[in-house]
Amino acid sequence: MKLTLVITMIMMLVAAAASGVYLQRWTQADVVLPQQEVIVEFPVRTGLATLAAKLTAAGVIDSAAMFKLYVRWRGNFQQFQAGDYRFVAGSISPVHLVERFTQGDIGAKLVLSLTFPEGFTLRKIAARMAAHGVGTVDRNMALASDETYLHSLNLGSIATLEGYLYPATYDFYQRLPTAKEVFNAMVGKFFSMLPADYERRAANMGISLYDAVKIASLIEVETSHDDERERIAEVIWQRLHKGIPIGIDASVIYGIADYRGNITNRHLRDRSNPYNSRVHRGLPPTPISSPSLASLLAVLNPTAEGVLFYVLIPDGRRRHHFSKTLQEHNIHVQRLVSHQR
Repeated sequence: MKLTLVITMIMMLVAAAASGVYLQRWTQADVVLPQQEVIVEFPVRTGLATLAAKLTAAGVIDSAAMFKLYVRWRGNFQQFQAGDYRFVAGSISPVHLVERFTQGDIGAKLVLSLTFPEGFTLRKIAARMAAHGVGTVDRNMALASDETYLHSLNLGSIATLEGYLYPATYDFYQRLPTAKEVFNAMVGKFFSMLPADYERRAANMGISLYDAVKIASLIEVETSHDDERERIAEVIWQRLHKGIPIGIDASVIYGIADYRGNITNRHLRDRSNPYNSRVHRGLPPTPISSPSLASLLAVLNPTAEGVLFYVLIPDGRRRHHFSKTLQEHNIHVQRLVSHQR
């Protein structure tokens, strides 16, 4: 009797070991996927048995029973992330398949990639979206200033999304996004890039987040050189504190509806343009571009050199000469004018 029990136990152990070896081999073996794309829907609260049946029907695995056994052995089904999983051609092993589900790697097809450079205006963003099939320029612009939509984003009292659309590359999968989805992604990116204490630090310097974005947008259009951003920030801060017009022509141009590439004395004297920083003191009514993180940080970290003016150096590098006095500044302005003749 005892001998029979021992033999039975040995046979069970051998069978278990054999099953373990078979399971291990099965998990490592690749399954050839269908040539045509298949989508396996995995909604929230889907059970393991249902998922295994779907994967088997789609040809992603060859045994629902083995898949269930493997997942239960791993004990990580609760970590599977819901989504519509895409499979096409190639091959996949159960080990890799389980990794995809735990990582939420749905294998989605890239439908659209949109790149918005630093310094882009809202209108340029709206136009690039329209050029790639996302809305029209007019509809995109209208959405960006829609009061109900802006209120839903909790951005405070602002007129448009100008300044809050972070410059970066945005990828969209499965289907073409709506204009609202693009804007949502860009605003979300803006706040994900902003340091957690940014608004508090801005308040300590006496400005709101919106005013900080305005200053950053000005810095962004004035220079692409990181070592100049904080110096331009100082010039702007100095002029604001002294009650001197900030005198940034890019702001003037932003407010010219029919600008054709040539700024004139009439434009510079036009008091009806609220963005005319040559004649109006303080910041423009709204930001004038999409600032980078570098420009946003420069706002809170101005230099303390006493500079009050800057002008382009005529060497083709788009760098600036910074001056503390108007006399010194005028000398460098004349050099630029002479070079342009």
